[in-house]
Amino acid sequence: MAKVTNERVEEIVEQLDKALDGDARAQGAIKAEIKEVTESHSTSDFPEVFRSVTQAAFLDQYAQIESVYTQYTRPYNVNNLRPQSFYSLFMDMSNMPETNGGYDTVKEQGAAGLARIPELTEFPTFSFSASESSFGVAKYGARVNFSFEMLLNDEWGVLETLPNQLATLARNQEDIVSTEVLASPTGPNADFFNAANGNLVAGNPHLSVDSLDAAINSINTRTLNGNPVRVDNLVLVVPPALEREARRIVSVSSFLVEDENGTYNIANPVSGVTVIVNPWLPVIDKSATVNTTWYLVPLAGAGLRPSIVFSKIRGRETPELRIASATGNYLGGGEVPGREGSFLNDDIEFRVRHFVGAAGIAAETVAVSKGNDVA
Repeated sequence: MAKVTNERVEEIVEQLDKALDGDARAQGAIKAEIKEVTESHSTSDFPEVFRSVTQAAFLDQYAQIESVYTQYTRPYNVNNLRPQSFYSLFMDMSNMPETNGGYDTVKEQGAAGLARIPELTEFPTFSFSASESSFGVAKYGARVNFSFEMLLNDEWGVLETLPNQLATLARNQEDIVSTEVLASPTGPNADFFNAANGNLVAGNPHLSVDSLDAAINSINTRTLNGNPVRVDNLVLVVPPALEREARRIVSVSSFLVEDENGTYNIANPVSGVTVIVNPWLPVIDKSATVNTTWYLVPLAGAGLRPSIVFSKIRGRETPELRIASATGNYLGGGEVPGREGSFLNDDIEFRVRHFVGAAGIAAETVAVSKGNDVA
């Protein structure tokens, strides 16, 4: 059997890609590869090839699985698992003069421009206050095991399904932790959407052009510490049950209006809103209004303060796949490869580990309605 080299691994990975696409010849080649080394326990080539091929297939599957969280969160990676703090600085303009050099200073509840500075006069000062939001990254994972006999009898099946299944679990968890910022089992996440944050759409109107337009206007007319809140690109996040209605509402370019001034067309004020269908909303939200609840959030968490951050650990951004090594040693010396089964019961075990976290930061840039027309 050929010695393991980078070229050798790439060759087998290429065969695996073709096999996953249904190439019968490539599938046979992979089976033959496994059969050859299974019949020769002394070889040291297969464990490395098996590990490399499986890991490569796993990461390839992971990269191809589509997620929705990237469309409404901002990446904010951290260095470790310790509790993290996101600091926001707010200007304290209390020391700024109301007028300077005979000109009024724009100043209201902490929001201000610059003061007029006449020649050789002193510059006024201002300071900052800080707001802290805490969040964390957590460790997630799962194990899967199968018997040595299963590997012997269905070698191709293991290589075909294992990377895909574990990659799917890792991607799922990323969407789950991000969706949990929006929703909870009882409805919209009350820690993020509440009266104190001022981001509940009054009356919980059902999704329509008028209610969506009003919600957008409510966000763009808010202030934070006196400073105006402005979000240029908002996305509408809905459960699958609202997808058709949401897309219908934003796809119309104009409406025909008839009033005392005659009949004319007006532009659809919400036609520029992007619709994001989040299939995890009904998985997490078990309330009676899950299928009518809709969310407005900035595209990709945009803004001076991110609306929702999604975090991984630096250097560990991708999930890790490993095989258990409790296999013992051969009587004549040398470690038994993991694919030969454990010492205790001949099982083979794989594990996936992933570090992810998400948190809501800028509550002033989001809005939610349960869509049940109940105040």
